[in-house]
Amino acid sequence: FGFGAGLGMIMLDAGFMDPRCLFLGILSTATSVGITARILSDKKSMDSPEGTTIMAAAVIDDVLGIICLAVVLGIVGVSDAASGGAVNWAQIRGIAVKSVVIWLGVTALGLAAAHHIARFLKLFRPSAVYAILAFGLALLLAGLFEQAGLAMIVGAYVMGLCLSKTDISFALQRSLRGIYDFLVPIFFVVMGMLVDVRVLGDMDVLTFGLLYSALAIISKIIGCALPALFLNFNLLGALRIGAGMIPRGEVALIIAGIGATTTMMVNGEPVPIINPK
Repeated sequence: FGFGAGLGMIMLDAGFMDPRCLFLGILSTATSVGITARILSDKKSMDSPEGTTIMAAAVIDDVLGIICLAVVLGIVGVSDAASGGAVNWAQIRGIAVKSVVIWLGVTALGLAAAHHIARFLKLFRPSAVYAILAFGLALLLAGLFEQAGLAMIVGAYVMGLCLSKTDISFALQRSLRGIYDFLVPIFFVVMGMLVDVRVLGDMDVLTFGLLYSALAIISKIIGCALPALFLNFNLLGALRIGAGMIPRGEVALIIAGIGATTTMMVNGEPVPIINPK
């Protein structure tokens, strides 16, 4: 987060609390669980000490990134980028506490009630029926989180996390596979359509992108390999963990999409936080 936001401060000549810098920090935070799991699975290393460490850390990374997103979206609503994103620190603390408390509270309640929810869903047989109801619950919780001022992805993630701990998790995955296969390609196509490829000919854009990519790689290696060295991994194992945490994918793209559709105030005028062009 620090490396991404720091680069934004230098390249954009902005303050740390500028929403653009904060979003660049969030985008650096998440690790793609899907990409990492696929590579580890192909290498038959999922159950290795490095593999289990990478998978656990990648999930925690995504959770931390989602919490940061919730906090930053709250800050964006009360800041003006023209003033360097300066906001009252008491206000920031209130937003952070509200975001974390809501997320932790709903997650704790969801985990406690997960098996009761699963039993209720199983009343609606066959599995395809209660899978659609579970999908509807995820959308409902996502909408409630959006109304609370948090990102929709937070609510959907919480519902998925809770139901993943129940005995219907595999049935849900199997039944919802068709929806997954239909929607995921559309998501990637839409995200690609938001990008104006003509700006890739701009040297400033290419320089920024290369520096950002380099720092995104270096920060993961430093932030993950060094701690692993102090946790009884040898140098090769620590480097494997650092490299395994580098991939970014679905969560980073979702956050980028939220940034492209969320506006910040600049001199009283709303402008997108992340300009796809």
